[in-house]
Amino acid sequence: MPFSALPLISRVASRVTRRRLLQRPERTEVICAAERRISPSSLCLPDDMDRVIACTAESGFDLERERLAGGMKEHGATLLRTFRDVTILDGSLYGAGTYHAVRPTRRRIIKVKDFARLESGLLCSNYVIDRYFGHWLTDGLPLEALARERGLPGITLEKARWSHEQGYRTLVGLSDAPVFAAKLSRLSIADDRGLNSNWRARIHKLKEAVRGSDPTGQASSRVFLLRGNAANKRSLINEEEVSNALQAQGFIVLSPEREDASHIAGILRNASLVVSVEGSTQAHMVMAAAPGSTLLTIMPPRNFNSVFKPICDALGIAWAFTVADDRGTEQFFQPVDRLLRLIDAIDRK
Repeated sequence: MPFSALPLISRVASRVTRRRLLQRPERTEVICAAERRISPSSLCLPDDMDRVIACTAESGFDLERERLAGGMKEHGATLLRTFRDVTILDGSLYGAGTYHAVRPTRRRIIKVKDFARLESGLLCSNYVIDRYFGHWLTDGLPLEALARERGLPGITLEKARWSHEQGYRTLVGLSDAPVFAAKLSRLSIADDRGLNSNWRARIHKLKEAVRGSDPTGQASSRVFLLRGNAANKRSLINEEEVSNALQAQGFIVLSPEREDASHIAGILRNASLVVSVEGSTQAHMVMAAAPGSTLLTIMPPRNFNSVFKPICDALGIAWAFTVADDRGTEQFFQPVDRLLRLIDAIDRK
């Protein structure tokens, strides 16, 4: 089996020329212009932000406060940039002595059997899509929907599949053929970070497909989503106490880890209120629940992250949060009385 020194050669050349692959597209197309839209404020108890110790590494207090506040928000344009003669290898892009690491790797010499030859494609992977299940659902699938609309092959990078990936692909009708090594005459890369009307239209179509699935379980107006063991090791240490208290309030307790995508959608499609610990588990609710519903997130005090708040705003889902008590770097404890007080406030709103 041959080896490729392309990663080593391109990294050396890039240091000499100081060129970057994504700096010089052959063509840039505006799919949707930037927009402004009013967002509602988040729902919480008056002292919740005072309980936050630290934000997740990808954000910070200024960004989090901006997300949580209501008012007029800017949503960036969706841009499609096209590059000529790009090689994909092991999660990185290479071209003319330059490279871009979509998925960071330290490998410099790579064993490769053969390179697929493709005329064109739209890259549907990035660092967060490949790293977090929630971003795959809310960022990756809309990119694949964009590729389908544009008549381009959706290019995903070879990696281990998420446990619910095939189930959601079946629901929305999007298959994939992951790429490890390929040469493309033209590769399109979308800047799709703005939650503009084009993104909203695509994700609403995906949601319609998910919500239109035949429910396989009892639907409920209130659901508590268990975080599970596959997620990052941040532990709600009194999850059983919280679960029992919510069941007493009429909630269904759902463990996504134990169910398939169709069953999860069947439970969540009629939910008016969903409680979930912070993390990718929230994405199940975002993809299945209807506009007008509410997502209430239990936040670890050392990893505050409201990334789903602007997504919920864009989809007409209210977003609430409560901050748990600190029990060390990876553990936290949710006071049941505080959670029930917030649920009561949401009910009265």
